[in-house]
Amino acid sequence: MLSDWVREVVEQRTREHLADPDPDRMSPAPGLRPPATPEQVAELEGWAGQPLEPTYAEFLRQGDGMADFSRSMPVFGWRDWAGGRPPEAGRRFVEMMRGELCEDCGLAPDVPLVPVSVEPDGAVAVLMIPAGAGPGRFLWFGNGDLAFFPTFRDLFAYAAGRRSWADYAA
Repeated sequence: MLSDWVREVVEQRTREHLADPDPDRMSPAPGLRPPATPEQVAELEGWAGQPLEPTYAEFLRQGDGMADFSRSMPVFGWRDWAGGRPPEAGRRFVEMMRGELCEDCGLAPDVPLVPVSVEPDGAVAVLMIPAGAGPGRFLWFGNGDLAFFPTFRDLFAYAAGRRSWADYAA
């Protein structure tokens, strides 16, 4: 059974998808995948090298990733981590963030960054950071924008249009 906060994003993206009059520009359908098993969630946590934020783990138990949760950005799940490595776009974004860009965001230059979502062009990403490393567990960074979300549920509230970017902007 889907949590209300997950269902809201799926319904919002479905409405947007169906309302797009230009099929050549049409946004992708918001595909929520079948759930990850508890063992897969635990394995992803090991690969991430940090405990998963509880509502992100809850999401994975409802859908092991999702297409188009926001701005055509997917949410990565266990199946996206081939052999324990995050998707290529996520690895590239993390490498770009290391050092000075982390410091610009108020994070230690060596903070562990786990890619959770990356825009198809690689310019915007959502990264999970360890508890206590910043003002939230999820950093949305790119194109001059920066926001910290305390939980994955908060991230979905923003994506569903129930919360404003200003609520989380750094």
